[in-house]
Amino acid sequence: MSRRLLLALALAHGACAKPPPPARPAVAAELDVPMMILEVAAERSFFLQRPGEGTAELEAASREARGVGRTEPLRKLAVALLWDAEGTPDGRSRSRALAAATRAAHEAGGRAGDPRVQAEMAFVELFAAWRLGRPVEQRAARFVRTQRASAETVLYAWLIRGEASLAAERFDQAATAYRWVIGALEHPLYALALYRTAHSYFGLGRNSDARQALREVAALRGTHAAVRRVEAAARADLAAP
Repeated sequence: MSRRLLLALALAHGACAKPPPPARPAVAAELDVPMMILEVAAERSFFLQRPGEGTAELEAASREARGVGRTEPLRKLAVALLWDAEGTPDGRSRSRALAAATRAAHEAGGRAGDPRVQAEMAFVELFAAWRLGRPVEQRAARFVRTQRASAETVLYAWLIRGEASLAAERFDQAATAYRWVIGALEHPLYALALYRTAHSYFGLGRNSDARQALREVAALRGTHAAVRRVEAAARADLAAP
């Protein structure tokens, strides 16, 4: 067989060959990160707990209230809608709930005299924008610069910024955002931030650092449900070929 024919066959084989799969996915499907953030936020912030009243009842209350009396039903309505959005599998219903949550949070934050309520409502708007698929990296950066009344929501904003950067494959920016959460060693979302940092490292080609981060997550042996879920995801990643 001639050298020219051998070369032609080799090129044809290369053209048909499939590219190798990436070392790790950028986002792990087994973790519901938005719900995890919301659940932890509800544990650690009164203002983000799911209200006992339903959205219909809160909508009626906000319509009937007047003046400063509208602030509280609007605040609760915004949070209730955020929870409703995360609990529905229907994309259109979720988008409607998120848009309504944004409107209620914006009005409640504008009416509130309490800086803590203002910060929590600004976070609801940021979370809703993220879940609606809007660009939020710069918005989250502005949030962490300007919001000082609620350290918890600043930490969640760093996570949202990291998630947005990771999804956009801006791995360096993602790792930088997660670093702010990794500094909170005792926080239930520390494990998530370290796990996401591992995925950022994979994206940067730092596979050795990524696997070390996964090993650290897998070894946490946390008691919080969020930590245990992330530990399980890290162990699954380490066991993957």
